[in-house]
Amino acid sequence: MIGPLSLISARTWLTLGAFFILSAALGTQTLRLEAAVSQTEALRAQLQAEHSRQLAAINQAAAERAAMAAARGKTMQEARDAEQIARQAAQADARAARATADGLRQRVAELAVAAGGGACPGDPRATERGAAAAGAGDLLAELLGRLDQAAGELAEYADQARVSGRLCERQYDAIAKPLRQ
Repeated sequence: MIGPLSLISARTWLTLGAFFILSAALGTQTLRLEAAVSQTEALRAQLQAEHSRQLAAINQAAAERAAMAAARGKTMQEARDAEQIARQAAQADARAARATADGLRQRVAELAVAAGGGACPGDPRATERGAAAAGAGDLLAELLGRLDQAAGELAEYADQARVSGRLCERQYDAIAKPLRQ
């Protein structure tokens, strides 16, 4: 009995068997490839999400640093402006003190001239003064003038040092305050 399957040669059977085996292997490989592509896409999406989070954190930190730098710069500019105003006020006070001191020196010089010229203007009973009394008045006027000038120079130096010191403190606070937070 010859059946329908026996009409096909052995070689054909081998070819069909190899075709089915290769088709099964190809199907398996295709499934494995699709699974690998799916895993790769999931990993890529996960990495991209992580990258986006890190980029957002970096941008936020940069924005915070820029805001801190702007605030620090503003505070330092305000300190410089306040220092300039304080320095101008100190200079105006020094000019006013100099003018007052000049008036005082002039009045002392007038008193010294009056004292050296004769009788004491406040005491009608006083008689003519001698050369020694006139020299003492001039010496006192000169000494008072020098002391006043030295005091003015020291006051001007102290004002400048105070203003500069306050500027330094304000600038230090502007820099150190954000770092302490």
